[in-house]
Amino acid sequence: SLNLHKIKFKVEAMSIMAPTIEGLTELKHLDLSSNLLFKTGGMLAARILAKCENLESLILASCELTNSKEISLNERRVKEDKDDIIPDQLAAMMLRDEMGRHKKIIHLDVEENEIDDFIMLGVKNRLKVNKALLHGRPEFEAFVDDKFNLKGNQLEREKLEHTTNISVDHGYFDRERVERVAYAVVEGEGTVERKEREAKEERERILKLEEEERKKQEERMKEQLELEELGMAAAP
Repeated sequence: SLNLHKIKFKVEAMSIMAPTIEGLTELKHLDLSSNLLFKTGGMLAARILAKCENLESLILASCELTNSKEISLNERRVKEDKDDIIPDQLAAMMLRDEMGRHKKIIHLDVEENEIDDFIMLGVKNRLKVNKALLHGRPEFEAFVDDKFNLKGNQLEREKLEHTTNISVDHGYFDRERVERVAYAVVEGEGTVERKEREAKEERERILKLEEEERKKQEERMKEQLELEELGMAAAP
């Protein structure tokens, strides 16, 4: 466990510390909250998440992760003479994407960072998936109930024996959450087929949106790299 909460940790310190933290391969809890990390620090945090494969909890609340400049939002509002500053979502998207590949993270706190609702939805869903994969069937079934509102509609569910080694097949959950609906619901004729179709359409819609976000992220990262290269070339 590494607690760096509210120690006036800024981008420069984060740049120095990040390689060391990345080497802590057994680290399970990291708290960087209430430090001015800005977008650059958020991108470094995403890299730490990628390297620390055993990390279960990452706290990044109140770090101004969507602030593209390296001065606080309050200072920017005064300096730029405007109240509304458009958040830069690049670091948030990188964190979400790294979560999609991480198998242990079950707690990611990124509150009070002006992160887009769609990205936050992806973060929350990924945390539910990992929790289900790590903790087993009860959490898995709870996620399916929540996703398809089975309990809300008071639909009766069959108790069927179903065993599989989900810990080694990371894609299992996404496939199973669609397939399971077909035999988990007991209602009148035609309901199962309708629910299965709706689940498939919802999954395709989410995949399409995620693909669009991924392309946008790649374009932004490319532009960022080009700007950095230009800056380096122009430096004396």
